[in-house]
Amino acid sequence: MKNQTKNAKAKAVVTRLGTLPGGILRTITMDNGKENYCHEEIANDLDVKTYFCHAYSSWEKGSVERMIKDIRRFIPKGVPLTKVSKSKLEWIEIWLNNYPRKCLGYATPYEKMQQLIYKLEST
Repeated sequence: MKNQTKNAKAKAVVTRLGTLPGGILRTITMDNGKENYCHEEIANDLDVKTYFCHAYSSWEKGSVERMIKDIRRFIPKGVPLTKVSKSKLEWIEIWLNNYPRKCLGYATPYEKMQQLIYKLEST
């Protein structure tokens, strides 16, 4: 995103998540930051419910915190994302989506998403 305004965030979320097959995305949980003031627009555009974490309650979003830890393996804290190439960000995304997770029975997020898409398409 070019900036952290609510409109830029809404556009990025809707553009990125709007490509998912129907029925996969049901809810989005957000932080209480000003960039999420557009949650109603996102909810309407994607036909999902939005929820918010309690302030300063990082344990409510353990998966996100773990993902940030994994991203920090490649991008140290304090490095602006504007200094990271698009190809490196795409590589990190691919790496994260193909990394086995204990919470998924040691499957990868990519594998689980493919299973869900197959299941939805076959019903």
